[in-house]
Amino acid sequence: MKNIILFSLLMMLMSCYPETGKQKITSAYRTEDVKLFDTIKWVNDNINELIRDSTKLKDTKFRETTEIEEMSSAIDFLSRCSDWDNFTENKSEFVNGNKRFIGLSSLVTSKSKSTLNSVLPYYRKSLAKNLANGMWKHDMYITASGSGNIYLNITSHLFVTNANIETIHTSIADTAKKYGFKQIRYRWYRNASEYTYYNIE
Repeated sequence: MKNIILFSLLMMLMSCYPETGKQKITSAYRTEDVKLFDTIKWVNDNINELIRDSTKLKDTKFRETTEIEEMSSAIDFLSRCSDWDNFTENKSEFVNGNKRFIGLSSLVTSKSKSTLNSVLPYYRKSLAKNLANGMWKHDMYITASGSGNIYLNITSHLFVTNANIETIHTSIADTAKKYGFKQIRYRWYRNASEYTYYNIE
C-alpha cells in the first residue's frame, strides 16, 4: 500500500514539472509577442506621421506665408522634419531595416531642408518688414540686407547708449537666430557708416 501511495505521489510530481515549464515558455512567448506588437505599432505610427509630414510639405505654399506667427510655425515644422534622418538613425533597432520607413524618412528630411533653405531669405525680409511696421511709431527703422537678407538693421535714436542696444538685442536675438540672421546691426541714425553689431551664433 505504501509503495502504491509513493508511486502515485511520484507520478503526480513528475506530471507537474513539464506543465510548469510549458507555462513558463508560453508566458515568455506572450511577452515577446507583446514586444513585437508594440514595435510594429510604433513603426506604423511613425510611418503614418512621415506620410502626414510629406503631404504637408507637398501641399503647403511656404513662400506665400508672410505673417510672423505663420512663418514661425513653418520654421518649426520644417526644422522638425529636417531631423527625421537623425531620428531614424537613433531608433535603428526599432526600424530594423524597414525600407519604407527609411525611404520616407530620407525623402522628408531632404525636402524639408531644401524648403527651409529656400524660404528663410524671404522670411527674414518679411520679418524685418513686419517689425518695421510695428515699430515705426517708436521712431525705429528696421530693414534686412545682404545676400539672402542675413543682416538685420535696426536704427533708432535710442541706440546712442549701449545699454539700450543691449536691452533690444536681448529681446530679439533668439528670434533672429531662428530666422537664420547672421548679424544684427544697430545704428542711432539712418545711413550711419558706423554701427554696433552682434553676430548671431
